[in-house]
Amino acid sequence: MSGAPIRILVYVVAVVLLILTQVVFLVIVSHGTKDGISGIISDGFERLWEVERNVSGDFAYYENWLHCCGVNSSEDYWIIHHAIPSSCCLDNKCVDQSSVYKIGCKAAYTEYLDDKLLVFQIVCWLLVIGEAVGAVLCCLLYSNLKNET
Repeated sequence: MSGAPIRILVYVVAVVLLILTQVVFLVIVSHGTKDGISGIISDGFERLWEVERNVSGDFAYYENWLHCCGVNSSEDYWIIHHAIPSSCCLDNKCVDQSSVYKIGCKAAYTEYLDDKLLVFQIVCWLLVIGEAVGAVLCCLLYSNLKNET
């Protein structure tokens, strides 16, 4: 039993380092979504929109997937003098103005990403809590083993 307490201590230190790494990562992810990731999304959609101005149809994938229209709204097509594509409409049928998606793809994608990041953050925090409980229990086990020897 002489090596067991040392192995438990090594395990506790490893779990604490893992917890600290996860907390740092979570802080970076949660604060990065405010500036960094949304800035990258904005730049990406602006670049894709520049391509759409020249070659119509590149934006259709996002419009079909996210049920959105243009970068900011369907008015983006009016600004570049393009007709609203069928990918901007419910069931790809532009019957009237009410069937056109109102939300822009940049906002729709940001909302989608925020939802996914929220789930990721919740799962990570639950893992951190579980690891912390495990580390505390290991400390109690270490204390108990140390008192026995």
